[in-house]
Amino acid sequence: MASKARSGAKPQDSGFGSLSKDLLLEMHRLMVRSRALEERLIKIYKTGEAYFWIGGPGEEAFGVPLGLLVDKGQGHDHDWLHLHYRATPTLIAMGMPMIDSVRLIMNRATDVNTGGRNFSNHYCYPEWNVAPITSPIEVQYSVA
Repeated sequence: MASKARSGAKPQDSGFGSLSKDLLLEMHRLMVRSRALEERLIKIYKTGEAYFWIGGPGEEAFGVPLGLLVDKGQGHDHDWLHLHYRATPTLIAMGMPMIDSVRLIMNRATDVNTGGRNFSNHYCYPEWNVAPITSPIEVQYSVA
């Protein structure tokens, strides 16, 4: 039997501070979409529809909040991002269409990032100040 709350008792803190319920639900929705996309990309690779896959399932809880905080745009008045191949959740939270990842892994000419000429999860969005991704993370030090 559920116990009744005492009158005047304060609800327990959820641990999320001042984040609204709507924001928490949106973050959860984006995290689930990001994970579902990664799982689909892995399936595309394992069925032989793609030649290569590299990604970062498990990065959703970090990537989505980062993507929601980014001041996206082009030029020096906006944030610049030098991401790595595990940054799909960040870009999804910024508004990247999920189909962009599918076109990229399948090396389609319609891929807006590389025209089908690079590895999966190697994004480049100049209109959002997202620099081209390189596979070895250490190579990015000089770019950043």
